[in-house]
Order: sequence, then C-alpha cells, then structure tokens
Amino acid sequence: MRTREAAAGEEALRGGRWNEAREAYDAALAAGETPAALEGLGLALRWLEDFPRCFEVQERAYLLYRQAGDARGAARLATRLGRDNLIVRADAAVASGWLARAERLLEEQGDCSERGWLSLRQGQIALYGFHDAAQAEQAALAARRCGAKAADTDLEMAAIALAGLALVRQGRVDDGMRLLDEASAAAISGELAWRDVAGAICCDLIFACEYVHDLGRAGQWCEATAASARRDGIGGVFGICRAHYASVLMYRGDWAGAEAELEKAAAVLEQSARGVAYEAVLRLAELRRRQARFDEAESLCAKVSWHARAQLCRAAMDFERGRLDDASDYLHAHLRAVQASDRLGRVPGLELAVALGLARNDREGARAAGEELSEAADRGASAPLLAARDLALARLDHDDGELERARTRLEDALAGFGRAGLPFEAAESRLELAEVLAASGRPRAAARERELVASAYRELGCEERAAAVESAGASAPLTKRELEVLRLVADGLSEEAIAERLVISPHTVHRHVANVRTKLGQPSRAAAVAQAARDGLI
Repeated sequence: MRTREAAAGEEALRGGRWNEAREAYDAALAAGETPAALEGLGLALRWLEDFPRCFEVQERAYLLYRQAGDARGAARLATRLGRDNLIVRADAAVASGWLARAERLLEEQGDCSERGWLSLRQGQIALYGFHDAAQAEQAALAARRCGAKAADTDLEMAAIALAGLALVRQGRVDDGMRLLDEASAAAISGELAWRDVAGAICCDLIFACEYVHDLGRAGQWCEATAASARRDGIGGVFGICRAHYASVLMYRGDWAGAEAELEKAAAVLEQSARGVAYEAVLRLAELRRRQARFDEAESLCAKVSWHARAQLCRAAMDFERGRLDDASDYLHAHLRAVQASDRLGRVPGLELAVALGLARNDREGARAAGEELSEAADRGASAPLLAARDLALARLDHDDGELERARTRLEDALAGFGRAGLPFEAAESRLELAEVLAASGRPRAAARERELVASAYRELGCEERAAAVESAGASAPLTKRELEVLRLVADGLSEEAIAERLVISPHTVHRHVANVRTKLGQPSRAAAVAQAARDGLI
C-alpha cells in the first residue's frame, strides 16, 4: 500500500521538484523499504545528478521487483538502468545487458506500457547511436501502439516525437515536423504527466530543427517552451538539450549566447552524461571554426576525433587554410562515416566537397557532389537546404564560366539564407557573389559586396574574418581559377593547351583571360602577366 510520503514524492516528481521528491521518498523508505519508493527515489536522484546513489537505488528496486514476481516493474527498472548506463556511464556493454534483460522479462506481457518504453529506448539508441532512422521509426511505431493501448499519453507523445525525428532524418521533413509539432504541443500544454518527458520531446524538436536549419520553427518553439516552464514554476526545460539549443543560437548569429550555452552544456554533460558529452564538444568546435579560432577548434576536435562531425570540422578548417590534401583526407573520412541513407546529414560534407573539388581541379568529383546535394535538398525542400544547393551549383557555374547563371543562383542563395536567419552562410554566399561580379568585369559591385561581407563578420564578432576579406579585396581581385589560368599563361601555354591541362573548354579559358585583363586594366595577355607579377600575384 502506498504511503502518504510516497504519494507526496510522486506528486513532486511529476512537477519536476526533485529535492522535494527525494525528501519525501527518503521519509517513505524510513518507514519500510518498497520497490516503488526506491524506484521513485531513483528518478529524483537521477535529476539531482547523484548518480552513485541513483544506480544503487535503481538496482535495489529491480531486485525487489524480481523477488516479488513483478516482471513489468523489474523490466521498467532494467530499461532505465540500460538507458542510464549508456548515457551517464558510457558503458555500452552493460547497457545492452540491462536492455536484453528487460526484453526477456516482457516476453509474455503483451503491448503494455513497459514494452512501449523499452521500444522507445531501443529506437533512440538506433537513431542516436547507430544513425539508423528506419529502425528508429519502426521502434517508435511499436512504442506508440503500446502507449495507445495502455492509455499512456506520455509514452504515446514521446513515441510520436521520435517517429517525427526519424522521418526528418530520412528526408521526409514535412511529415516528420508535423508529428514533432503535435508532440511538442502536448508537451507544453500540461497534458503530460512527467516534466522530463515533456522536456525530451522539446529536445527532439529542437534537434530536428537544427538538423534542417529550420530556425524559424525552432525559435517559435523555444519561446513557447520557455513560457511553459515559467508558467509551471520549474527550471529551464533546455537543460536536457542545451547543446542542440546552442546550435540554434550559433546558426542564428548569436555566437556569444551559443558560447555560453555550450560551455555550460559541456561541463554538465561531462559530469552527468558522459555518453553524450561529445555533443557539446562538437558544437563548440564548429563555433570556434566559424570564429576563426582554429587552434582551439583543433584541440576540441582532437577530443572527439572518432566522430564524423569532427572530421568535417577539420576538413573545413584545412580547406580555409589551403591544406587541400589534408582537407580531402578528412572529408573523405567524414562522407564514408555518414551513411548514404542519411541524405540530409550528408549535405554539409557535400557542400564542402564541391568547393574542395574545384580547388583541387577534381571537377568530376565536384559535380558528383553537387548532383547528390541537389537531390538531397530537393527531397528536404527547406529554405536553408535549397540555399545550400544554389550556392554549390553557383560555384560549379562559376567554374564553367557561366557567370550570369552563377550570379542568379547566388542571389537565390542569399535570399534563402536570409529568410532562414543564417548570417554566416549568407556571408559566404555574398563572398562568392563578389568573386562572380569581379569575374564579370564589375569591380565596384564586387567591392560593395565585400564591404557587406566584412560588415556581416564584424556583426557576428569575428574581426579576423572581416579583416581577411578586406585584405583580399584590396590585394587580390582575381579568383583562384583566374590566378591558375594566369600562371599557365605566364608559362607560355596557349589557350588550347591550358584548356587541355585544366580539363575545361577553350571558350572557358578565353573568358577567364578576358576577365583577368579587364580586372587588371591591361590591354593584352602579356601586359596582364606583367602587371600580376608586379603586384605579386604570380
């Protein structure tokens, strides 16, 4: 029979009042040990991050449920011990053992609530641990069926959220977001019994928004979630997903806010969830890369060098610093690690593959990456993905000498990134536009675009990038491809020989030479070479 103290403990747990819950359950246990009171105390201790005692209490509750012949109660604790051993201790083998134990205990229990929560955890592991979105979707559907049958609204909504996230990861963005919106509405409305479940659902939504850069939706839900937390008198809901929330801030251009959140998240996760602590480290490394603080980014990437996003971050840094072979090695490792089925997850790597392929004269590789990126963006069809596609295709057009088409695509990319609220990506597009305008014989327009890029970098708080843009605009108006062609002209090669060497058409070479003459203000090839030599360009 449940005591008054145990009832008070459960009420406090549901309201997210962890200290109050711990005191109530301690009082209940002082009157006599029961598995239910131990189970409740374990939940309170988990949120208070007293993990040594939490594990001890949960294991004791599991044993008492087993002794009482309560298979469902024991399976419930085994599922939690599996989750916590994976997330808190990063002990995958121990976690697997506990989850297998829960599955065996539930073999004859049918579609009960405990079976549903086990399926949900298995789906989360499939998605987060093995990046298997299809398996996660199936597990979520099984969990949802159990939740509906058991009238467990918390389980049903958590399953709907996981299914939505799995659909987004498979490229079915609209379908997935509808499910996530539905579950999040339930989470902030007070419909759910457990605050931690509500917080986890909101985390799934923010993760999905981060994944597709849907910052408008993320911002709306962040505000609604924060208002719900204030109304209910509980702490910030974002504790469970601070790293994902920080990414939203980073993409929106609030680098100071992102830095503060990521540093907090890194400290908290290292203490309370070592199994997922890498999430904060990876995002902080990407922030440092954007800030051009490359040494710090390198150090952070080294801590999680096994992760695909660390390899991508290193590839991007080496590309910026002109270390093209190293960048290619890291990018190759990244794209090998991201499964082909994770179409949207491959987009950032494919963006870099286009730019890097062109820089290394691997036009075939660059075009293949551009085609794959276009297919993924068309499938996802969000404004940021379509803008990323336009930027990549504009770079290919620029390389082909199709300057007017490149300019149009870049204007579309700028509009897309602007609508999505992505100032860093917009600055990169504008910088490419400046090169296209310069190549089109419009130096004043190119200079205006560079000024806007430098201003954007300063607003983001990155003086180093701003200064580099201004310096490049003043001293090197020629694009990389134009410099490459000019060096071969200086070596005495004809336009036909240059075309053969660079595997492009003679017409494209002729246009590059004409652009160089116009930009350097020289009447002939020989004069352009001489001027470039005087300026230290070749």
